[in-house]
Amino acid sequence: MSIKMKLLLAFMFLIVMMGLAGGGGLFYIHQISSEVKNLTDTAEPLINISGNLVDNVQSIHADILQLLRTTDIEAIPEQQTVVEGRRSELNQFLDRLNRLGSKGGIQLDTQQLTKEKETFFSLIPEISQAHESKLERHSSLLELFHQIETQQKKLDQALSGLLNQAKGAMSEKEDRGKTLIQSGDTSLEDLGAILAELFEQDYYVITTVEMLRSYLMQMGKICNMYIAEQDIEKLPGIQKKCEGLAKKFKSRLKRLKSRLRSRENKALYKTLTKEFDALKNDILPDGKLFHSHREILNLTAQIQMIHASFDATINNFQSELAVISDEACKINEQAHLNTSEVVGKAQINLAVLILV
Repeated sequence: MSIKMKLLLAFMFLIVMMGLAGGGGLFYIHQISSEVKNLTDTAEPLINISGNLVDNVQSIHADILQLLRTTDIEAIPEQQTVVEGRRSELNQFLDRLNRLGSKGGIQLDTQQLTKEKETFFSLIPEISQAHESKLERHSSLLELFHQIETQQKKLDQALSGLLNQAKGAMSEKEDRGKTLIQSGDTSLEDLGAILAELFEQDYYVITTVEMLRSYLMQMGKICNMYIAEQDIEKLPGIQKKCEGLAKKFKSRLKRLKSRLRSRENKALYKTLTKEFDALKNDILPDGKLFHSHREILNLTAQIQMIHASFDATINNFQSELAVISDEACKINEQAHLNTSEVVGKAQINLAVLILV
């Protein structure tokens, strides 16, 4: 064989080897590109969108907590609008998730995610309405407290008026008795009449008024105790104590009427009766104060139940997302393994070609 032919064959062999090397390189580059495309187009976007969904749901939960911390009734609709505005963002992320699954040939079950999302947003009007009602009841309760304080002051003023007049009448009778004794022109019957009037009328009025003031003070303390109590099961016992004091006050007040003589005392008695009836109607179980507090506790319990449903829905939503994230991580891990495997094969084959 001539040298020319040998060079030609060698050159042809070199071209074939270069072609094989180039073809092998292109083949492995295509495989690597396919795995990288799988990473960039499917696995990583799935992980990112899952993270975005988690962040979105956590933001919604934070918005709900902010709504429940709101004490301004007028600010509730605005905060509710903020929460509702998250729905479109959540829908966009779910749509992207479905499109990625279809594009990557991955079967993603997002029906449960959609169901949990709808459950979540269906609870927002309920908790907003319950919180708004609670704030309204609380505002009414504060106004009622001021009204009750005013009634108590009027009652105390009327009782003080009766007490002062009774003490004045008692002092007057004592002075009259002293004058009669000093004059020496008096009888035991006259002194007895003065003492009888003093004890049967003035002293009775004084002791009764002091007792009524004590009842009134105790009722005030019981009202504060009732409003401070957060256990609804303990309320009936506190109500019963208040009812008992109200009956005692009314009974003593009726007995006091027969001992009052002057026009001023009768006018004060009329004020006492009127203001106490108004106070009793505002306090007792069928009145506004006790009823309003029970409603506030019931609304608080309702809000807690709805909030528990929110937490459960969030946990379910995040659990479903965790399944999708795990699937994305598996795709990501498999793509990395496949890429490493292809790169290893490419290195071995190219090394063989080089050695050959």
